[in-house]
Amino acid sequence: MRPHVSRRSFIKTIAAGAVIVGFDPINRSWVTTAAAAPAFTRIPHLDGVLRRDDAALTAAADDFGHIVSHRPVAVLEPGSVQDIVNMVRFARKHRLRIAGRGQGHSTYGQPQVEAGIVIDMNTLNTIHTIGTDHAVVDAGVLWSQLLQAALPQ
Repeated sequence: MRPHVSRRSFIKTIAAGAVIVGFDPINRSWVTTAAAAPAFTRIPHLDGVLRRDDAALTAAADDFGHIVSHRPVAVLEPGSVQDIVNMVRFARKHRLRIAGRGQGHSTYGQPQVEAGIVIDMNTLNTIHTIGTDHAVVDAGVLWSQLLQAALPQ
């Protein structure tokens, strides 16, 4: 028999910023230690970080209008595009909702997802190439950064 984890103890674990090791598809909850759930699916390898600390969850639950607030259960700070691919596949397999977030300038909760995973694109901020008619950049590049980098062109 599985040990019962109350919502309160789960929230305390989230607030403590415990490291996520997997997802329990039966109880539909994140797992922070192998002892917490004997049968769970490990999260995929990530170059970045899957965060559950209060600061990350609170930031992801806010948008530019400060009107709507949907708190996720995790925030992915990808270290590579492959992290996004892996986490989207993982979320799809386990029927978890997922949302992408840039600078948080959207309104009405568009970059938010209640009890799901928010992908914070800010860590993907590389300008790969700038040509005379196009630029190849990551999703987290600011327009002002691209403009400064393109000025010599």
